[in-house]
Amino acid sequence: MKHELTFLQKQQLELARLHGLEDEQIEQISDYHYNYRQMEQLRLAMEEDMDPHILAVMMHPWIHARDMEDIRYRASAGQPIDKYHRPVPWRRIVLGLVCLLAAGGGSLLIHGMKREKPVPLELRVQEVTLAAGQSFRPEDYVRQPQDLSEVQLPEGFQAEEPGSYLAEYILNKDPDVHAYLHIRVVDEAAPQITLKAETASVAAGGQPDCLMYLQEVSDNVDGDLLQQTACTYDEERQEIVFTAKDRAGNTAEAVLPVSTEEPQEQPVMAEENPVSTPGSILHSGPLSGSGTIAEGYDYVVEQVQ
Repeated sequence: MKHELTFLQKQQLELARLHGLEDEQIEQISDYHYNYRQMEQLRLAMEEDMDPHILAVMMHPWIHARDMEDIRYRASAGQPIDKYHRPVPWRRIVLGLVCLLAAGGGSLLIHGMKREKPVPLELRVQEVTLAAGQSFRPEDYVRQPQDLSEVQLPEGFQAEEPGSYLAEYILNKDPDVHAYLHIRVVDEAAPQITLKAETASVAAGGQPDCLMYLQEVSDNVDGDLLQQTACTYDEERQEIVFTAKDRAGNTAEAVLPVSTEEPQEQPVMAEENPVSTPGSILHSGPLSGSGTIAEGYDYVVEQVQ
């Protein structure tokens, strides 16, 4: 059976990749037996280039995260660390002795002791769906025990990236008792389109540059969608329609009315007519001919080339 890592465990592996750890190192800390706090200490030790022998001492799921941190500080201070002894399970030893006494005739002692009623670990639901932007509060999903101090709760978080996650609850009195809550984060919010104007203008018969009227297009998950926004001009309805779509398939639409500007007529300048004067020349072109001005006076007009 394959165990799925919790959201916080996956987060530690992602931090390991971002901080430059090699695939082999990431594989070493990706064991589901480590909780996210243990993964964090192992990741920090690898980032500090800790001696492999000291790192090998730390890499046991039964070592608590606070003890791993103590090993890191002691190693950074130059203190020798040969091995880390596993804590003696005194509780199990005592329980074993009690069982032996019961088998050997100590039934009176056993029946005289007050047995503690086991506290179950039960969640209200097995799966929950959160919209992107909502907060995950782990305490809201515990049915039993009612005293939350008896439970090691997973960390709450702000749901941002859509996907499936797993939250782990552990009973403090018995760490082998687990409960898992499947969390599904979905993006249900459409993008927001902001325009620069309330109306657009276009010359008669022309086409408007519709993108110039876009101010901002944002999405709560995908961020800026200005470059992915399309626009069309409906000449019949006299409007520009803007459409944006995020990765989850949520769409948004904005409509901008368009007004048509009629062309303005240019004023016509009147042509000035020349005014005739007595001294004006009434005939133009070549002149020739002859005649008599008075008795005894003749004239001849010839064209001069």
